[in-house]
Amino acid sequence: MTTETRHFIELSEILAFEQECDSCHVRFLFELDRERRLSVTCPACNADLVSGDKDLEHLRTFIASLQYLRGRGEDLKGLRFQIEVLNTDGSKS
Repeated sequence: MTTETRHFIELSEILAFEQECDSCHVRFLFELDRERRLSVTCPACNADLVSGDKDLEHLRTFIASLQYLRGRGEDLKGLRFQIEVLNTDGSKS
């Protein structure tokens, strides 16, 4: 018999996202519960973090939608998202 392990999260479990600069590899944590402006350029080296205005617009819309949906709480209880969990070597768990 074959078994499969699946991992799911609820919207309430999404606390933040991390953004890494391609140039200097500094990482920034964007916490969804804090009012914070999304960085367009890296504060450490001034490299672009987002490739264009359209990407930035979509990212801001995504974040706003995620914040709104997380605030719906009980109305969306039972809604889960499947995630892929990788081992430290990059292989699937």
